[in-house]
Amino acid sequence: MQQVPETNGPIVLVLQQSSNEVSPRVAVYEYKNGEHLLAVFEVERTRPFKFKTLYAAELSLAPEELAPDREGNGFWVKTGKGWRYFAGNLQQANRDEGFRMASSPYQIEDSADGQTLHIKDNTINLPSGAKAKEIHSLSEDGLLWLVLAEEDIKIVRIDTK
Repeated sequence: MQQVPETNGPIVLVLQQSSNEVSPRVAVYEYKNGEHLLAVFEVERTRPFKFKTLYAAELSLAPEELAPDREGNGFWVKTGKGWRYFAGNLQQANRDEGFRMASSPYQIEDSADGQTLHIKDNTINLPSGAKAKEIHSLSEDGLLWLVLAEEDIKIVRIDTK
């Protein structure tokens, strides 16, 4: 019997923000072709935000949430069976839950004209019909963001000019 997914869209977590020399890394869960898939991607900034798959694995259950690890060595996946720790290469490992951190959400404001994302001192206006569920910083300078919409994932750059 095939399990019905418990989520309507992807779940993302930024594992590593970019700096001058390092590309951002993200963990992404998606339900595709009847499978619960978890992958770690590197976002290649030099090649129009191409996602390069570093690791991928199939899960037996759909996660409800992804959370960062306090030491940044991996991340946490919450399912109906509780929290499980995954190292950066998607290998499950035993780890004290005290290392799990809460994600840091940013404010999303709905209006009749669409959505406004409030990110630090900046705002991004999304057109009507575009619905962001979450936003995550991809860079240490706060200029590159991953926006998780209802059906897809977008990369947004804040222009400081």
